[in-house]
Amino acid sequence: MAYFSSWINEKQKGELEEAQEKAIELAEMGSWSEAADARNEVFDLLRNMTGLATLFDSTKKVPYKTKLVTKLLQSMEVKQALGANESIVFDDCNKVVKAVLHGDVMKSVKHMVEFLLKESKVLLYQGHFDMKETAVSTEAWVKTMKWEGIERFLMAERKVWKVIGELAGYVQKWGSLSHVVVLGAGHLVPADQALNSQAMIEDWVLERGVFA
Repeated sequence: MAYFSSWINEKQKGELEEAQEKAIELAEMGSWSEAADARNEVFDLLRNMTGLATLFDSTKKVPYKTKLVTKLLQSMEVKQALGANESIVFDDCNKVVKAVLHGDVMKSVKHMVEFLLKESKVLLYQGHFDMKETAVSTEAWVKTMKWEGIERFLMAERKVWKVIGELAGYVQKWGSLSHVVVLGAGHLVPADQALNSQAMIEDWVLERGVFA
């Protein structure tokens, strides 16, 4: 994505691919913690090459202000509304938890998605400005799933999705699987496109519009 969007040149693309191969090899060896470290090195390399403020949204001049969420969830009013213990302290990115889960970052959970597709329904969505978890990367693993409906999903029409008459993104759906690319959004889709996010969730749950 970075190369075809002109964020990096062909030489840099080669350097990134070499770093990616290292992460893949470590994951295939089962060296999970080392693979996660190598993955972070790929992102660091891309960030340095592009000079972007955040890989979560290529259009932003400053990173997402996630501390505002922490401030909101720390308020007694919100804790009471959520039924949370008032003594609980919310932390948006706990270092201890991050360290414990570090070795799981590169482990695939594709089998869990396959299970959910058989038992329920699944909505996958990405903001099209997200350079860290791109729609293309999702498509890459989705097409390898062991699910009886995958061939029909891959053949399904990718539909134009509009909210109140305005272009909001694109939806590909078949059976229990829906994949959405949300326009004008980065990694935190609800923060960037609040109205469209609500419309997406409601229409998906109620199976109406392009999700029917």
